[in-house]
Amino acid sequence: MIKLKGNVVKALLTLILVGFTLLLSLIIANWGQIKPILGVYKEAIFSKIDIDYINAKKKLAEEVKSNAGKSINETIDFTRALVYENSIHKEDKEHDSYAFNKQAVTKKIWQAIKGGEKPHLSCGPRVYAMKDILIELNIQSRVVDVIYSNDLKSHTVLEVYNHEINRWQIHDPDNNSVLKDKYNNRLSAVNVLTKSNVGVFNKQIIAVLIREAYDGKQNSLFYNPDLFKMNTDISNKYNSPAVFLMTKDDQHGN
Repeated sequence: MIKLKGNVVKALLTLILVGFTLLLSLIIANWGQIKPILGVYKEAIFSKIDIDYINAKKKLAEEVKSNAGKSINETIDFTRALVYENSIHKEDKEHDSYAFNKQAVTKKIWQAIKGGEKPHLSCGPRVYAMKDILIELNIQSRVVDVIYSNDLKSHTVLEVYNHEINRWQIHDPDNNSVLKDKYNNRLSAVNVLTKSNVGVFNKQIIAVLIREAYDGKQNSLFYNPDLFKMNTDISNKYNSPAVFLMTKDDQHGN
C-alpha cells in the first residue's frame, strides 16, 4: 500500500514536471508574442497606482477639451500639436532615461505645459504620449511604423480613427503633421501604399506595420510588392506579423 502511494506521488510529480516543461517550452517559443502582452498587463497595473500619472493624463485631456475646436479633426490636431510643442526631439542620455516609460513621459509633458522643462523625446515616445491622451478622450488610435527602405528603416506615427467620416488617418506628432494626397485628403496607413506620396522625410513609403501586439493582437504588415522586398528580418523584428500584399488598385484601409 505504501509502495502504491509512493508510485502515485512519483507519477503526479512526473506529470507536473512534464507539464511545467511543456509550458516553459511554449513560452520560450512564443516569447515574441507573449512579452508585449505581459508588458500591457504591467503597464496597466502601474497606470492604476501612479496617482500623479492619472492626474496628469486627466489634466492633459481637459487641456484639449478646453482649447480644441468642436470637430474630431480639430481635437486630434490640437492633441498632436500639444505633444509636439511641449517636448523636444532629442535622443541623448536624458531621452534614454525616461522616453520609453509612458507614465513618466505623460507626466513630463503636463509639467512642461505648466512651465517645466520640455522632455527629450523621439518619434515613438511622442506617438505613445499622443495615444495616451487620446485614450483619455475616448478616441481610438493605433501605432504604425511607416517603412521607407528594404533594410527596414522606419518612422513611427499614429493612425487615429475619425468616427465622423469612418476613416483612419495618419498623424505624425514628431513633425506635427498629417500625411495627405495631392488633393489634400488625409491618408490612412494603407492609403500611402496605393496612392502617390512622398511620405516622411520626402521618401516613398514602401510598407506599413500596424503595431497591435501591445494590445494583445497580432501585428499586421502591408506592403507594396513593386517597392518592398520581403526578408527574414521582418518576422524577428515585428513578431511574425500577418502579411498583406497591396497594389495600386487596392483600397483596403480607407
